[in-house]
Amino acid sequence: MSCTLAAWQKCTTGSRLVRHCRSLLVLFFLYIQLSGVLGAKQVLKPHAPNRVLVRFRATVLSVEEEDRSLGLRLAHVGKSTRSYAAGGTDFSRNHVPIAYDIIDGMSVEKKVEQLKKRADVAVAEPDYEIELYKTPSDSLYQNQWHHRVVGNDKAWDVTTGSADVKVCVIDSGVDMNHPDVAGNILKGWNVVPLSDGNNYPTPGSVEWANFDDSLGHGTHVAGLVGAVSNNARGVTGGAWKVGLLPCRFITASGAGYISDAITCIRLCQEEGAHIYSNSWGGVGYSEILHDEIKKLNSENALFVVAAGNNNGLDLDRSPLYPASYKESNVLTIGSTTSTNLMSAFSNIGRNTVHLAAPGSSIYSTTNDGQYGVMSGTSMAAPIVCGAAALLKSLALEAGYDLQPAEIKSLLVETATPFQDGSKYTISGGRLNTFEAVKKLGLKIPKEADVVPGLPKNPENIPQEPNPEVGESSPDAAPQCGTTSIRGRPATQSSTYKKYVATYGNNGDCRHNARRHAKSCAITDPKRSYPWWTAPLSKQDVVTSVTITTRADCCSSSITGANIMVGNQTWDGSGDRKRFSLCGKVPSKVKRGSPIVIQCTTPLKGTNVAVYLPKKRTALSLCEVDVSLQSDANEKQTKNSDCRKTDPNNYI
Repeated sequence: MSCTLAAWQKCTTGSRLVRHCRSLLVLFFLYIQLSGVLGAKQVLKPHAPNRVLVRFRATVLSVEEEDRSLGLRLAHVGKSTRSYAAGGTDFSRNHVPIAYDIIDGMSVEKKVEQLKKRADVAVAEPDYEIELYKTPSDSLYQNQWHHRVVGNDKAWDVTTGSADVKVCVIDSGVDMNHPDVAGNILKGWNVVPLSDGNNYPTPGSVEWANFDDSLGHGTHVAGLVGAVSNNARGVTGGAWKVGLLPCRFITASGAGYISDAITCIRLCQEEGAHIYSNSWGGVGYSEILHDEIKKLNSENALFVVAAGNNNGLDLDRSPLYPASYKESNVLTIGSTTSTNLMSAFSNIGRNTVHLAAPGSSIYSTTNDGQYGVMSGTSMAAPIVCGAAALLKSLALEAGYDLQPAEIKSLLVETATPFQDGSKYTISGGRLNTFEAVKKLGLKIPKEADVVPGLPKNPENIPQEPNPEVGESSPDAAPQCGTTSIRGRPATQSSTYKKYVATYGNNGDCRHNARRHAKSCAITDPKRSYPWWTAPLSKQDVVTSVTITTRADCCSSSITGANIMVGNQTWDGSGDRKRFSLCGKVPSKVKRGSPIVIQCTTPLKGTNVAVYLPKKRTALSLCEVDVSLQSDANEKQTKNSDCRKTDPNNYI
């Protein structure tokens, strides 16, 4: 007997069978480790039998759909989902890995070795088959004990979530008509092969849009993240309101491959997902999958992954992926019981598993509109996703650009210690949603109420807006910035609350938007690819642009912004081709400090634009200053005057 996914239900019905299955798993992992140690032939993890993943080097601009000399033909990633996963055969804009079918009869192992020897190939590896991290149970407890244990019930007094927060559920799909899930689904996809096992759904087809769950795993996971709540029926999700993006890449038999998971990642990326729920894994190291997860970090997306159910396997010693990737946006989750102990099935790792969450006997939605209990780190991970969605929602409400690493830190730092937790996890604790929400409430600048129990105006901040620049008032803002751009009619892609574009070049040197409402221009944090622009007083040569960031928050969000100069009006990101790049904002910036971007080459123009190529990110500009060749001396004088301003006027 083997412990396949289909056999798990059988394995959990009797103690002798459980012990037998655990022994087989231990022997399986021991065999893999010893085969490498003893120098035997490398044992590959289960993978697609006739398929490889290849990423070419940047010098390769196009590929053939079929290359008989190499014995390869573009597989499903290059065909049915090309626009999402492979960018077509034109690599000039989107250099990405491609799945190839092997057509010359060579084994996967030999084909990978053959491709690795080619100068034009950067990475070649098998298309690994993933495992689902769940253990079904036949005990149906009509309650969800986990909500009270992690403090969700208290956190909901602060926020119940937002449909603007998008969570990508990469799994076996979702029961599309489940009354407790359907209302929170934004969009979904099916990338599972059709009945013949080779042809994949065509984007836009009925099959492509049919992400209905035939296994039940994905529906259980989605309900834990965000079941429709407060509707007098069924169960409650971690986030009552959330935008679910389910992607079905696991078949009814529990099989799924890395190439299909990557397709799901990119589909959700196109929709602007903030959080990714991944209750699967168990594969060897995949550089290609690793690269995809790294890219999500630049999209401000958190990748939550289950640690795995290999009966206490130490991931520090025997890494499995994606749980063992060490990235700032990866959050690996173990499982605990209702008695606050580490679940016997949960993998561990003091340097790999960040925290634990309830995963034993968890009640949630199941197929056919029903409800039931499942156990596994598969359940723990989406519970954490629900908590992350609440944090992101609270931040969006306040206009705060909460980064993936910040969400991760909040959850790790506020975890509640449990017995032997420090032996098994990085944090030594179990999820505490309320403490994380409370800590975020203390951190973010808000104009409305904050966490209950905290004063609404803890710093006695003046509630009236500060005077306009130049008004006669003891609180009049210090002025700085060149006259070539100060006061010019600035515009921006969108506006958050009252922080209009002209506040970015009104000469107000103060850089705390919370205290001084008219000192910074801010775009809507829910919108993608924001920009700000203003005309110069006349055509001139721009030598550098100085940007002052916010001191109260969000300074890191501006990293990577493009400073553009052109001779036409900037109306949107499509105008980049008509503008020239002066330079980019560096990866490290200091809050409230001027950032000088020297133009690589002095540029003649009439308009300056700041373009931020990021999704769902606010562009905050407290002052934009332009240095021109024609008035270099005048600018130097004005900057000197600005530096002499009483430092007490700066917050």
